[in-house]
Amino acid sequence: MKSLRMISGSVALALAILGLLVYRTSFVRVLGTVGDFFRRATDSSFSYAELKRLKIENKSLLMEVLKSRKALPFIAASRFLEGSVYSRYPSNERSLVVIDRGAQDGVVVGMPVFADVEGNLLFGKISSVRDSQSEVRTLSDATWKSSVEIGDKKIKALFVGGNFPHLELAPKEGEWKEGDAVRNVSPDFPLGVLLGTVGKVKEEANAIWKQATVVLSVAPSDVTRLYMLTRFP
Repeated sequence: MKSLRMISGSVALALAILGLLVYRTSFVRVLGTVGDFFRRATDSSFSYAELKRLKIENKSLLMEVLKSRKALPFIAASRFLEGSVYSRYPSNERSLVVIDRGAQDGVVVGMPVFADVEGNLLFGKISSVRDSQSEVRTLSDATWKSSVEIGDKKIKALFVGGNFPHLELAPKEGEWKEGDAVRNVSPDFPLGVLLGTVGKVKEEANAIWKQATVVLSVAPSDVTRLYMLTRFP
């Protein structure tokens, strides 16, 4: 019985010593971690000024990304309704095209229509709607007139459609030239979407305005699929 008590005591002592060692090891590890943090914090290479600079830089980059996204006329594809274009061969009609989407698909008069799913290339707008078909009035329609801006200087002008689309009422002193982008500024369509580029510039000596032809981004005869912006404005 005495031997059993001695053994039990020895086991208890061993467990106590082992527990102390484990506790001490854990405590040392904690101290080591804390010490490592303070060493890093007091190290000359650890600079709060540098950390602050990085935060400012990250914020600046974020603002640039948001600014870029705002500048681009990109619109989420989920806001578009895709439709196929009916052929009118051999007719050369370019002012109106017919698509296989109508009122039953949610199409309404006035919807902006694009030649690309990203919403960058303005093609026209919905002019009439039936149950399963709609007509799209294109930029090649002679009655089309809308406000645009030209090039990086954002020179304001009037875009006039037709077989020979062109710009009117563009200031003579404005810095714009052939090849400059022609983008929408009319509230009827998303801001900044592309209509085409400046073609041949016409300038008369005594005139206060300049005129120019416009090369459309997409010709109506080349389009087989169109995309209607369902939620605008």
